[in-house]
Amino acid sequence: MKLPFNELVEKNLSCASINVYSMVDKYMAESFTGYFIVSILGYSGFEEGVIIFRHGQLVGSVFEYNKYNIVVFGFFALQQFFNAVRAKFSVMDIVSLSVHQVDLITAFNDKIMLENPISLKEISKLIPPMYSDAFAKRVLSDVLLEDSSKQSALESVGLSGAFAK
Repeated sequence: MKLPFNELVEKNLSCASINVYSMVDKYMAESFTGYFIVSILGYSGFEEGVIIFRHGQLVGSVFEYNKYNIVVFGFFALQQFFNAVRAKFSVMDIVSLSVHQVDLITAFNDKIMLENPISLKEISKLIPPMYSDAFAKRVLSDVLLEDSSKQSALESVGLSGAFAK
């Protein structure tokens, strides 16, 4: 994910050792402008999610499945971000930006924008008790079905091991 970088506020936070809800609450209360980025070893390998703040308001989100070069945006990405912070292997960085930088991100990537403001109470409902691969399976279902079909075709002609991923 290519985003501007200003100041690294927190680095390599183990999501397992922090209270993500409290962290979001703290930065919202401080009128934070910037983003949280979570990197995980998830269902499809390396995955990254970002939530973007402008003056303490959660304004956007994006989530990327790197192995398949698939990106989701908005509220669905927000749900995946909070799911990702519950992954066994997940780390988070917090980066501050200027308001101008956030405005540029959202102006050039309008799909990132959340349609409605998200309250802290709503965020508490978005953070699951544990990681689930259901989001990844839903997003990647067509890609995985295509990969499965290709594998079946190779197996039918005796080439199942010929092309390792």
